[in-house]
Amino acid sequence: MSTSPSHMSSASLGNNGPRDTTWQKLFQAPVEEDDPIWKEYIAAAAAFDNRMIDEWNKIIDGVLVYVSC
Repeated sequence: MSTSPSHMSSASLGNNGPRDTTWQKLFQAPVEEDDPIWKEYIAAAAAFDNRMIDEWNKIIDGVLVYVSC
């Protein structure tokens, strides 16, 4: 039988038990304006946005064809 509380999964306990603050430290660190992650984010966001726009264009084209008939 596990000695951890039933409301906490083993994944949420981390390596050092419930007091493991690795994730807290990671997300509390500020991200600077020139951080390389922004370039990756912009590239991923642009690709996502372009896919969404293409899908919306296909949908609206179908609606316009239906309405014009």
